[in-house]
Amino acid sequence: MSSKILPFLLCFAWQITQAQNLIPNPGFESFSSCPSNSCQWNLATSWNNVNGLNTCNSSTGSPDYFNVCGTNFFGTPLTLNGRVTPLGGSGMMGLSTWLSFSSNFREYLSIALSSPLQTGNAYTLTFNYTNGESDPAVAYGGASTRLGAHFSVGALAQTGAQPILLTPTYETPGTIFNTGWQTVTFFFIAADNYTHLTFGNFRNDASTTVVQVAPPSSPGFSYAYYYFDDLILAEEIVLPVSLLNFQGKKSGKAFSFFGKQRNSPVHRASRWSDRSMGSTSNLTNNCWEKRMSSSFKPWTNFR
Repeated sequence: MSSKILPFLLCFAWQITQAQNLIPNPGFESFSSCPSNSCQWNLATSWNNVNGLNTCNSSTGSPDYFNVCGTNFFGTPLTLNGRVTPLGGSGMMGLSTWLSFSSNFREYLSIALSSPLQTGNAYTLTFNYTNGESDPAVAYGGASTRLGAHFSVGALAQTGAQPILLTPTYETPGTIFNTGWQTVTFFFIAADNYTHLTFGNFRNDASTTVVQVAPPSSPGFSYAYYYFDDLILAEEIVLPVSLLNFQGKKSGKAFSFFGKQRNSPVHRASRWSDRSMGSTSNLTNNCWEKRMSSSFKPWTNFR
């Protein structure tokens, strides 16, 4: 069995492009009728809560739908929990992640993706949130928590309004709060053929960090409430990276290649799949290793 080191320098152009949005009704623009009360998440086409209940009370976690055509504080800009204008279009959704006056109360917003994610492929999720502005005419919680987004195979299940305790696919690094619209984007590698996406707080009260950012509208009536709009989930198409150096090792008919990226960080994840080479590379400190067989034609000259 022969083995030799093959040092050489390679430079490639690098680019990421995105495919179509995999979230149906991402801006809550498709709806069956205008909202007029709490817990009318079901008016927004395709969206769901995760407890299977369509009731609205203190023991049921159900998000709220808002639209410019809504009434009774479910229109805009003056809403049930502050002054907010949709980021785009006419609709938006809101949910509570913590209540000071109801232990372990949680609301979750969920949707079935238009097609399952592909295990090992790279994706980017982008969502926009705001806590709205305080207005004396309506309630205002003024508190902040972390926000989580979780991908699952099949829908999650919630009992009443109790927390769904799990480690979400993504969780904001700290508590977040803003009176204007803010964008959150994260990149991940699908670990399974995920079919559903769920937003909310996946911690119980004991593990939830709460920061009171603004005064609540009433003493003892503090809570954290978030509005969502314009969500995007798209597969990333990753083209070759630029490399500072590149080294190959041949052992029999198999090759191992080691390289260091020119730009740091070019990739935003710990794994990178390249179907054209039929292999997977692992990134550590912006260095990566790739293994492939000599049947991959561009490398046959190193046999």
